[in-house]
Amino acid sequence: MKNLMKWIAFVLALIVLALVLAGHMRAARQNADPTHAAKEPVETAAPAETPMPTPEATPAPTVMPEPTPEATPTPAETPEPTPEATPAPAETPEPTPEATPAPAETPSTAPAGSPVVTKSPTDETVIVGGSCYFVARYEKADWAVWHFISPDGQQDIDFREINRVFPTLEVVNGGTSVLQLKSIPEDMDGWRVYCAFSNKIGEVNTASALLTVTPSDVGAPKVTKSPTDETVKAGGTAYFVARHQEAIWAVWHFVSPDGKEDLDYLKAAEQFKDMQIISGDQSTMQLKNIPAELDGWKVYCAFSNNIGVTNTDAAKITVS
Repeated sequence: MKNLMKWIAFVLALIVLALVLAGHMRAARQNADPTHAAKEPVETAAPAETPMPTPEATPAPTVMPEPTPEATPTPAETPEPTPEATPAPAETPEPTPEATPAPAETPSTAPAGSPVVTKSPTDETVIVGGSCYFVARYEKADWAVWHFISPDGQQDIDFREINRVFPTLEVVNGGTSVLQLKSIPEDMDGWRVYCAFSNKIGEVNTASALLTVTPSDVGAPKVTKSPTDETVKAGGTAYFVARHQEAIWAVWHFVSPDGKEDLDYLKAAEQFKDMQIISGDQSTMQLKNIPAELDGWKVYCAFSNNIGVTNTDAAKITVS
């Protein structure tokens, strides 16, 4: 388009230039021959036709390709946040019921600085002729004296005088915090015991415990569990466990491999001096530092009461 415009401007310029030159030439002839100029008009030569320049072919406008529109990115789907799992509501634990506290001791009127009872004895049930323990605990006491109260509450006798009422009763450690009674008679059923703790400032009594004495017709002890065989290394340790019903005493025995020796735990300790026997008079016995010489021996427990004695089955000891 710009080239075409240039050509048209060029042609117009040539035409204007030709007209100007023709005017100048006519003026010059008139000035040279004024007569002729007056008579005959000078023919003005028709201007030669200026050939029209062949217009260049207008180049087809270059079709500018429309820019391919960038694909509008598909908006990424905003992931919906995964909802957090709603935690299952924790089960509200049912409150553990508080243990019913033991009844508090009767407040003492003892002056400040007197002993303080921290444990009172508990009730005990034994068969006629049996034995039992009563245990109490204290703070700041210098002396302890156990007392016995009759079922009707009319008698309160300390341990030093109780044999006047029960001649066959054996009282052990009546002046300490742990009292043991042996050979308990049937007519002691329903009596109560308590401990009086004292010091130079005052005296405080524990709560009392009931003693129940059952008839002796329960029979001899019953074995509910016998000990089992044990295999140990020389110098090792072993446990033997037995269980019973209605027994008062327990004594462990050792039997030689040939069956000719039957030693209670005290005699066994003399024969096997390096071996340690723990709780030979209870239902669970422990042996430590077992010697090789004990290989093949057997042990059993003899449970007894005032009616009779019952032995457990024997358990074999193998020393590797």
